[in-house]
Amino acid sequence: MLLPAFILTSLFEKIRFPASPLIDFLAPPVKPQVIVDAVIDALEAQESRTIRLPFYTNVGRFMGAGPGLIPKWLGDVIQRVRGIPSQLLRAG
Repeated sequence: MLLPAFILTSLFEKIRFPASPLIDFLAPPVKPQVIVDAVIDALEAQESRTIRLPFYTNVGRFMGAGPGLIPKWLGDVIQRVRGIPSQLLRAG
């Protein structure tokens, strides 16, 4: 299972990330190569893994939000800080 957050792909190309060390630490975007490397590592090890990227997606497991997902309220905050249009917030 792959549970990524913001991936630096065309899916997120219209989102403008604020230039802030705090935001970069709390909700960093993930480069596609990082995800590919994690998937290849699991395949080479012949293991079934849950891959959560970046690190903050692991927090949701301990907050009762489901299988590795961040809590909805935290996701909403991160999306608003990251500048995701409200139309996309309503669609999800």
